[in-house]
Amino acid sequence: MHRIVKHCHGVAETLALGRALGQVVPAGTVMCLQGEMGAGKTHFVKGLAEGLGVAEQDHVISPTYDLVHEHGDPCRLVHIDLYRIAVPGAEDVEWLLGYLNEAETIKAIEWPERISDVMPQDALTIAIAFGSGEEDRIITLSAAQPFAFDL
Repeated sequence: MHRIVKHCHGVAETLALGRALGQVVPAGTVMCLQGEMGAGKTHFVKGLAEGLGVAEQDHVISPTYDLVHEHGDPCRLVHIDLYRIAVPGAEDVEWLLGYLNEAETIKAIEWPERISDVMPQDALTIAIAFGSGEEDRIITLSAAQPFAFDL
C-alpha cells in the first residue's frame, strides 16, 4: 500500500491540498473520499475542482440530495455523494458504473463504502480524519499502486 499523510490546519490548507492534487492527478482517476460527516470531504473536492480548472470554490457544493454534480465543459469532474444510498440496488450500481467507466473524467466519490464491491481496485482513497484542533484534519491518500503524481 502506498501512502501520503498530510496534516491540514484549517479549511484553507484542505482546499490547497485538493487544489494541488487537481493539478497533477491523471485523467480517469477514481477517488474514494472517506470521513465522518463534516470532516471536510466537500471542501477537499472544492480545492480539487479549482486545481482541475473546472469550477470556483463557491460553485462546488455537496451533492448529498442530488447524488451527482458534474463540473467542467466538457465534464472533467464528477462529484458523487452516496450517503443517502442505504442498501444499494441494481439501479444504483448501474448509473454509477456509467460514471466509473468514463476514461477522461475524474470521479470524487463520498461515502464509497456504501457500494465498495464495485469500486475499482486502483482507486485512490482519501481518508479525512479530525485532528487535535477544531479545524485540523489529517488527510491520508492511499493506493494499491505507486502514485502517478507527486505532491
